Amino acid sequence: MKRFYWISAPILLTVSFTLLPLTLFESHGQDREQTDFHPSMLAFSKAIIGIDKALPTGDINAMLSHTEVLKRELAEIVTLEPQINEDIIEVFNELRTRIGSLTSELESLLVNRKFANVPQVVNDIRHTCVSCHVKFRATGDETGFFPNIGNVISGEVRVLKLDGEERAKRSDVVVFLEGVKNETGFPLPRKNPVISQKHRRFEPRILPVMKGTTIDFPNDNSIFHNVFSLSKTRPFDLDIYPPGESKSITFPRTGWVKVYCNIHPKMVSHIIVLDNPFFSLTDEKGMFVISGVPDGEYTLTTWHEFGKQIPIIGKEIRVSGSTTNIYSLTMQEVKRSVQHKDKFGKPYKRKYD
Repeated sequence: MKRFYWISAPILLTVSFTLLPLTLFESHGQDREQTDFHPSMLAFSKAIIGIDKALPTGDINAMLSHTEVLKRELAEIVTLEPQINEDIIEVFNELRTRIGSLTSELESLLVNRKFANVPQVVNDIRHTCVSCHVKFRATGDETGFFPNIGNVISGEVRVLKLDGEERAKRSDVVVFLEGVKNETGFPLPRKNPVISQKHRRFEPRILPVMKGTTIDFPNDNSIFHNVFSLSKTRPFDLDIYPPGESKSITFPRTGWVKVYCNIHPKMVSHIIVLDNPFFSLTDEKGMFVISGVPDGEYTLTTWHEFGKQIPIIGKEIRVSGSTTNIYSLTMQEVKRSVQHKDKFGKPYKRKYD
């Protein structure tokens, strides 16, 4: 894989990578009891592993039985509260909601004998569990791991303003791995990611995806919008379309795609197209979680909207032995905003603000 030199962006004023490997058990190799886990989370995790074991044999009855356990234990899990990081309770609630939605999707796939997407849904449930454990469990050396497969890479990103003051909100930093090899390729998401046009802005503002992904651009506003990009990675123009309509575009190459609306100059979104699924977007505390990473040597790389494009930001790392690897880093913003022109290369007719 070619290095992401033209995208791995912001200047790191101070970069301190602190690695704290935690040697853990292999999730499928042992049935070691996790005594510091809540009983419902332990039963939920074991049910996921049960589905994993039943998948190669196609044992639908076993998978449905384990899914019933997921549903039963989920009722208790959704009542739990975070042990740490209560200031980002919205993130906690989003993760709980996502686990519930994924469990319902899994049941529907199994009932309707649509097995092709089952492994990806199970992996999404697993990653959501791991993310929640890493961010909100207060104790236990194995925090965040069970029922993970492979290694976990996690940590926090500090973001400094132009004046050196630390930002309280540290979201929307993309953290990703380079150098991940897979000769057969990685599966694309079973559902198209969405960038919505809503309240005269694009939501989300930052969207990392894997190359080959198709993104939907629904107009969820009450007014007309336009979606275009002049980026070399993927230039396109979806033209003007009305409320309630949606258009789509596929992104076959890695790179940075800046998306604008030709009607409203404040509308900006950034698509970061990567060549593997091992990436994460930081939350408001700057925390990121990348799970299921195979053993190997990689470059841990970051991208930030207001960073200068320079040809080297990354840290060579090696992970192995089913470990949790924790990194902390600090990055410096180098600009506050980036003005852009319309799709004809001209200034917008009204004042840009």
